[in-house]
Amino acid sequence: MEPRSARQGPSRARRPRASPRRSAQQGSATRSPRSAVQPSSATESRTVLQRAGDVATTSSSDSEEELIPLKELLACSGRSSPAEHGEVACPQPDPLANSLDALLLEKREQCPASAAQASLTQADVDSGSPQESSDEDTQLLEEQRAFLSHFNVKLLTFPTTHPGEPIFHACPLPPPTLDTHRLQPRSVLEQNFLCASPAGQVAFVRDGYLNLLYNTTSACPLPVLRWLFQLTSIWPDRTNAFRTLWEMWMRSDDEPWCPTLQDIGQAFAYMGADLEVLRCRRLLPPELCPMDTRLDPSLSQEQGNLSAADTLALVTQLGDICKLLTVCVVACPCRYPDRARRELVTLLCFLSLDHALCCQPLPDLWHLLHCLLEGIVAWKEQLPALCLSLCQLSQHHHNLLAVARLLPDITDRERELRRRLSLCAMAQLLGRAPCTVLSLGAQEELPALEQLLAQSWPDSLQLPTHPDAMDLEQESCYLSRSLLYLADIVVGAERPQDEQRGHLQRLCTQLEQYFGSGLREDMGQFYRSQLKNLATVLYVKWHELLE
Repeated sequence: MEPRSARQGPSRARRPRASPRRSAQQGSATRSPRSAVQPSSATESRTVLQRAGDVATTSSSDSEEELIPLKELLACSGRSSPAEHGEVACPQPDPLANSLDALLLEKREQCPASAAQASLTQADVDSGSPQESSDEDTQLLEEQRAFLSHFNVKLLTFPTTHPGEPIFHACPLPPPTLDTHRLQPRSVLEQNFLCASPAGQVAFVRDGYLNLLYNTTSACPLPVLRWLFQLTSIWPDRTNAFRTLWEMWMRSDDEPWCPTLQDIGQAFAYMGADLEVLRCRRLLPPELCPMDTRLDPSLSQEQGNLSAADTLALVTQLGDICKLLTVCVVACPCRYPDRARRELVTLLCFLSLDHALCCQPLPDLWHLLHCLLEGIVAWKEQLPALCLSLCQLSQHHHNLLAVARLLPDITDRERELRRRLSLCAMAQLLGRAPCTVLSLGAQEELPALEQLLAQSWPDSLQLPTHPDAMDLEQESCYLSRSLLYLADIVVGAERPQDEQRGHLQRLCTQLEQYFGSGLREDMGQFYRSQLKNLATVLYVKWHELLE
């Protein structure tokens, strides 16, 4: 049996000469009425290709008759006569189908419409015609704003940093003057330096001649070293005084010069530090916080706001002074007895509370604190006095928390100071005398913390009455948050001993009772959620210490 394509191929391909239009009309006339109504484009393409295949198979058998080319057959299938429109319906495109050509055509149609709308709008603006619709929309938007502002809920949160204290001011201070009355020149260059004006002496330091002078001759006199140290505190440092003093100090063969407490106090006064608060509270001796009569109290508020450049210069100068003092404390520990070290720690912690230094890292100051604390000989006698002094540096609870966090946490005595200071701060913030927790032993810290933590949840805090109840509630949660952080410093990161495990378990129970189920959250009062999250974190951390 022959294949169907071979048997039917000659009869379809051989025919007398006729125009393509006539052949196409005859083929369409032989179709059924149903296919003539709704033909399919895929069926026509398949038919055309089948005809082309049949023509190709019969081209070798009969070359006398003229065959229709494939290109012409495809062109015939694409064209249609006006008569065919009445018989054959054109295929309708799918409305859901999409293509790049359609998108491009739609974009081209939208561009003239947008341009026409923009030109009409510009014409209305130029002609000054009133726009009633825009006025109505604006009035409607104002009404909507008034409605939304009436029911607006402000998200209340805790401050991210401590408020700080106004300590340093931006008042320009004149450089210190060198007292040359009792100095005898030993060379011509030294005579030129001592006889120069104050500005000329500063230029001597800036240009490096002073370093060259005392590098080739004998040691630098003490009044000149003291003058250089005071000159180091002027910020911004344009005199190169710190580098000169540092090189002179490093190459000294004899016992190096170390600044006294009075020199340190005057240096910070030249930096613009207002130490009147420490003087009034009698936290420091008079020689460490000298009174600066050049300050104008009426301008203290304006001068308390430092620019970014002034803040950077202040941090740099404070770091330079701390570097020099660290070397002096380590190299000459006998120059700074226990009481002087305690007073320096109090002064440095107070300076760190300045507004401009709240978000600034102070590694040199932290290192100096570490060296001062480790050099105290009678530690047990100096610890209570140091805690009492640090608790009185500020009246704000967040500032006291910042002081406790600033202290180093490397050695055992430093961790003891952090724990005891946190207990004193909690007792002071809760209205109790700080001295009640200073005489406690190491085993009595957690039992004392239980009593303080029970009074630290917001509903039990007694704050001064305020006309705005919402502010009073937020301030209560704010204080409670600082108390929780201080309690975490007391607990520490070390596993408790067996006799202390029960106290830590009761502290976890208090967290769950007062700050877990006992603290409700409310819409807009995000500070309550923050306080509850903090309590959850501390609960998990303290439970891990019990495992």
